[in-house]
Amino acid sequence: MDIKYLPTGMAVLKLNIAVNRRKKGEADFINCIAFDKTAENIAKFFEKGSMIAIVGHIQTGSYKDKEDRTIYTTEVIIDEFDFCGGKKADSQIQGDAHEPPTQHEFEIVEGEDDGELPF
Repeated sequence: MDIKYLPTGMAVLKLNIAVNRRKKGEADFINCIAFDKTAENIAKFFEKGSMIAIVGHIQTGSYKDKEDRTIYTTEVIIDEFDFCGGKKADSQIQGDAHEPPTQHEFEIVEGEDDGELPF
């Protein structure tokens, strides 16, 4: 995960979260964005494969790419997060961990970063 800072000093973290489906081997990949201290804390305590629980809201938008094409986006803006433990649990972040939702597992995965922020 690569945290970036806007000219205003605001931290921005883009990440993808894998949500396993009930059917083995299938997953959905959800684009997420965190800002400010939330972004900094996720970047500090989580790595690829870490289990995370998030609370957020969906945001849609669009922007023009370098070839002047309109790119439509749908992302979850992370308002809150919690540690879930799991296969990559780290002893330094074991504190007040909550169990992940029983129907799905949420896992941070590496995503493509096109280097453009749409805002």
